[in-house]
Amino acid sequence: MVSVDTQISQLKRDKQYELAILLAGLCDNSSEEKAQRITEIETLHAFDLFCNQIFKDALDFFFKLIVDASLVFGLYSDLLPRDFQDGLHYPPDCLPKLQGKSLENALQALISFLVDYRTKMEGVTSKTISVLPMVKGPPPIKFKKAMTQILDTTLLKCYLRTNHALVAPLLRLRTNQCHLEETERALKKAQKYSELVIFYNTRNLHRKALELLQDHINKQDSPLKGHAGLVKYLQNLTGEHIELICEYATYVLSISPKLSLIHI
Repeated sequence: MVSVDTQISQLKRDKQYELAILLAGLCDNSSEEKAQRITEIETLHAFDLFCNQIFKDALDFFFKLIVDASLVFGLYSDLLPRDFQDGLHYPPDCLPKLQGKSLENALQALISFLVDYRTKMEGVTSKTISVLPMVKGPPPIKFKKAMTQILDTTLLKCYLRTNHALVAPLLRLRTNQCHLEETERALKKAQKYSELVIFYNTRNLHRKALELLQDHINKQDSPLKGHAGLVKYLQNLTGEHIELICEYATYVLSISPKLSLIHI
C-alpha cells in the first residue's frame, strides 16, 4: 500500500493533475489544508495546460483561482516591462514559443481573461486585493490600483496586436487606468498618434496633446497632418486653459494667416 500523499506527489510529477485533484479531495486533512492542496494542484494543472497550448482552458482555470494576473501576462513575451517580468517565478516547465496561429489563439484567450478580470476588479471595494501566486511565495501585486493599471495597459497592448479598432474606445474610457509611460511607448511604437492624442486628453495632459499635434502638422504621412486637428483640440478646451489656448492659437495664426480667431 502507498499512502495517498505519496500517490499525489507521484501524480504531480507525472502531470496527472486531474487524478491528483480527485485524490486530494479524498484526504482526511482539515478542510482548509485540503482546499490549499487542491488549489496548488489546480494551479499546476492550469500552467501545464498553457504549456501545452490549451490556452482557453488554462486561462479559465487561472481566472477561477484568481491567480495574480501579472503572472498570467508574464507567460507572454513583451507584454510586461522587462525588469518586472524578470522578477516573476513559475513552475519549472518550459513555456511554449508563441508565434503565428498559436500566438493569435493565446492572445484571444488572454483578452477574454482580461475583460473578465477587469470586471472582477471593479467589484473590489478595498485598496488591497487577495490573489494567488503560481508558486509558493507572495504574489507580485497586492494593491487594486496597481492591478487595474496593469490590466488596462496589457489590454491595450493586446488590442494593438489583434484589433486596432478597439484601441480608441478603450482609451476614451474615463475609468481606464493605463500606465502613462508604458502606454505612450506602446502607442508611439505602433504609430497610433491619433489614439495618443485621445489618451492625453482623457488624462488632462493637454499640453502634451497640443505638442504632439504641433509636431505632426507638417508630416505628410501622419494622420495628424495639417492644422485642423490642432484647431479642433483648442475649440474643445474650456476657459480654465486660456493660457494654452492663447499660446497655441497664436502659433496656428502664425502658420495659417487666413484663419481668424473665430475659427479657433
